[in-house]
Amino acid sequence: MALMCTVATAEVKNPKREFRGAWIQAVNGQFLGMDSQEMKGYLTNMLNELKKANINAIIFQVRVEGDALYRSSYEPWSRFLTGTQGKDPGWDPLEWMVKEAHARGMELHAWI
Repeated sequence: MALMCTVATAEVKNPKREFRGAWIQAVNGQFLGMDSQEMKGYLTNMLNELKKANINAIIFQVRVEGDALYRSSYEPWSRFLTGTQGKDPGWDPLEWMVKEAHARGMELHAWI
């Protein structure tokens, strides 16, 4: 009987959790032509809507064509940010997404 009580307590302390994820891709070029404020606004709206839909994990595409949507000493900036591969967009989209997802209680997974 004591064993059953212990197991029941363990289940309450560590309930199973669902992974309800959404993928935000960069490969289709939806960010091209946006400045940093427009892209942040677009992503903010997307994160807010996904939060309303009870999504708890974001899979954010950070590599498209041997490039990066984050500051890297190994890969150039993605052309899907500025239209020109290697051109610094003036901000780090991955760093920003981590902060914004976490502020909403969401996980952020970088997809390469």
